[in-house]
Amino acid sequence: MSSSPKPSSDSGDWVPVVTEYLDVYARRPSADLLLLTVVGEIDFLTAGALTRLFDADLPATTVLDLCGVSLLSAAGLRAIESVVARAAAADRRFLLVTDNPAVTQLLRLIDVAMPMYHTLAEALLA
Repeated sequence: MSSSPKPSSDSGDWVPVVTEYLDVYARRPSADLLLLTVVGEIDFLTAGALTRLFDADLPATTVLDLCGVSLLSAAGLRAIESVVARAAAADRRFLLVTDNPAVTQLLRLIDVAMPMYHTLAEALLA
């Protein structure tokens, strides 16, 4: 998926994490904020790569932008659910962004309270 467009940014560098079916761009505009933009498929082949991005301590706020996700499988849901639960246990904010109705519907199946927004701008204003 390396042909996916890099997210636009006013400040800071986006660091790509690329697999065959998933591109993830990470940016830390400040020590307390991590922005992740995901493009591609989150399934059993790629969920592990996404989960590994959260191995380090989470900042005060993490925003996971899923607007570029074309497929979200059960393995992807479990990966997101585990990160959301870990953030809640550490008293960290974890915000999700998606404008895809199918992805939104699947995310609502997770039994963890998490704020969801339609745009990255809305999430950053929260």
